[in-house]
Amino acid sequence: SILCRDCTDEGGDFSDMASAMVSLFAITIRLYQGDFRDMQEDALLLAAVLLCTTFSAVLLLNLLVAQLNLSYEYIYRDMLGFARLNRASLIVEAMGACTK
Repeated sequence: SILCRDCTDEGGDFSDMASAMVSLFAITIRLYQGDFRDMQEDALLLAAVLLCTTFSAVLLLNLLVAQLNLSYEYIYRDMLGFARLNRASLIVEAMGACTK
C-alpha cells in the first residue's frame, strides 16, 4: 500500500490505493502544480509518482500517434478511391469522343 504519513494534501492524497490512483491521475493531467517538494521525504513515493506520470505521458503520446496514423491511412484510401473515380471519368469522356 502507498502511504505518505508526513505529506500534506497539496500534492495529493495517498492514504489508500483508490485515493492514490485519483491523485496520480490528477498529477498526470496537471491538476496539481508541478511542485513535488512535499513528497521529498518519501523517496519511494516520489519515484512512483514520477514513474506513473512519465508512463502516462508516453502512453498518451503513443495513442495520439496511433490515432494520427490510422486517420492518415483512411485519408490515403479515400484519396486512392477519388483518383480512380477521376481516372474512370476521364476514360469515359475519352471513349465518348472516339468514333466507332
